[in-house]
Amino acid sequence: MAELWKVHIFREGNNRTIVTFICRYADSKGFVLDIELFEQNSAYVRSALVAASAVFKGLGDKSKPQYLVKIVKDALKRGETGIQEK
Repeated sequence: MAELWKVHIFREGNNRTIVTFICRYADSKGFVLDIELFEQNSAYVRSALVAASAVFKGLGDKSKPQYLVKIVKDALKRGETGIQEK
């Protein structure tokens, strides 16, 4: 997910595009992700994508993918159970 996000295809809307793509792709493979969780936590998702992508020349790999993994796992859990927290 973070690797796709780094491509920055569009001037605006990359986060929404990646989340939509990932949710649809997961659905095509039989997994349901709760897209509302991503929408309700858009700032967290963006920060998680940035953290997961933090690899720098000279500094090395400073990435922290655990934040992105957490929200994707939570979205999967909510999608599987149909739980929609408000």
